[in-house]
Amino acid sequence: MVSREPSGSLFTPFASDPAREAIFLVAGDKASNWGSRYRHPGGMWPDGQSRRRETRGFSRTPRRYGVPVGDIYELVLSVDVRAGVTDDELAELRWHVGQGPRPQRLPIGTGRYVETYPLGDPGDPDCEWEDAEPTPVFAQRGAARRVGGVLVAELVARERPDGWALTVRQELHPDDFYRLRTLLHWLGRHAADAHAGGVESFAGHLRFHESAEIAPLVLVDGRIRVPEDVESHTPHWEDAEA
Repeated sequence: MVSREPSGSLFTPFASDPAREAIFLVAGDKASNWGSRYRHPGGMWPDGQSRRRETRGFSRTPRRYGVPVGDIYELVLSVDVRAGVTDDELAELRWHVGQGPRPQRLPIGTGRYVETYPLGDPGDPDCEWEDAEPTPVFAQRGAARRVGGVLVAELVARERPDGWALTVRQELHPDDFYRLRTLLHWLGRHAADAHAGGVESFAGHLRFHESAEIAPLVLVDGRIRVPEDVESHTPHWEDAEA
């Protein structure tokens, strides 16, 4: 289905199977603000002004332009989370790994990055936007579609040291990178060896599914270094606690 919107841009909704193997080639009038469908988290920019941003945003396929639907990455992550995290934070982490329902509050911050839909002309400053429901990042299970093997996510309590052990292997799309970056930021600050005095520890890797090269996830001084691919896809990411 193809429709011409009042703003002048050409909008082509489409459907694809879970493997995202459908590809559409479309053309449109980008002079009328092609990026107006996407907005900053919560609809507000850092300076508090409500306006549309002109880059790719938090809308997943099929509402994404210019990003191939086959951009799948393998994420492998192993982190020990120290005791002392709040019950609300633990509830959100459990939800992300498929061990519980979505809590009312998402204190880690992943709820700030959700899909948004215009309820009218997105070029209209008074256009209302609807937020989609947040989705977990590490909840996939079963056979992987692109990276081979099995997708898993486990969070178990440990005694020495007290806390939680997290291991994840997932297939992620760049659409997921805002929420992934938020989780990595939180995990780095709450890792059992977060304050190891400059000592680096290997926490996992990110790998494009067609590549044999990995981008290591390194934990050092309470921070998990974000791979370049994640950083380049999240130019508007913000530290929720900054």
